[in-house]
Amino acid sequence: MSLQFSARYSISYIEDINNGNWRITGKIYDDSLIGYLADAVQIGDAIFDENPDTGIVNRWKITQIVSVSLRNLVCIVSWDDEGDPDLLGPQYCEAAICRTSSVHKISEIPTILFTKVTESIQTRIHNINNRVFIDTSITSGTSGTSGLDGTSGTSGINGDAGTSGTSGIGFKNKEQWLNETSYLINDIVKNINNIYCCILSHTSSTTLNEPGTGTDWQTYWILWVESGTSFVWQGDWT
Repeated sequence: MSLQFSARYSISYIEDINNGNWRITGKIYDDSLIGYLADAVQIGDAIFDENPDTGIVNRWKITQIVSVSLRNLVCIVSWDDEGDPDLLGPQYCEAAICRTSSVHKISEIPTILFTKVTESIQTRIHNINNRVFIDTSITSGTSGTSGLDGTSGTSGINGDAGTSGTSGIGFKNKEQWLNETSYLINDIVKNINNIYCCILSHTSSTTLNEPGTGTDWQTYWILWVESGTSFVWQGDWT
């Protein structure tokens, strides 16, 4: 099973089943290359919802999966956030559902481009465990601060605009893994029907670092999608 997973979770029904547990019904949406469906969800995955009135984002943990069917997901959740539990429970909203890894520094986190969750939910996830977004877009820098008032009483001039942000993390589709080939960090390959992401630049070797079979392959690769999950390889995005 993949260590990374994220999607939008459109919550349509919520039921309080007592003792701090809530039964949620909704649909999974993922417009990315992977196209996750409900069967990709695991116990322990996190759901981030947003109160439409206050804008407060809370985190809930899936403790039981009741049923899955294509996009349809029914699950049991409990409070999994800082501070006192929200006694009102999860909210009816376009929530985010995702998985974070305690092993790797990069975890697949929802973005507006793919899962279409709100900025508030993205920011909340961004601050959990110092994770980062996987997003190839370039973000703008912050605006400069306004100048002080002049001595004559008129307002000072506006500060200069901030510099543009650095490019986001990019991924390159290298298609089928090959022996004696140079691979760089974030190269994506397919091997034995599984999808892997390179985490350490190297020259490939069937005995040492072939994804999934080499004696030390986990030093160089992480498993993204395992054979049998809801994934169809489409090559480079066009």
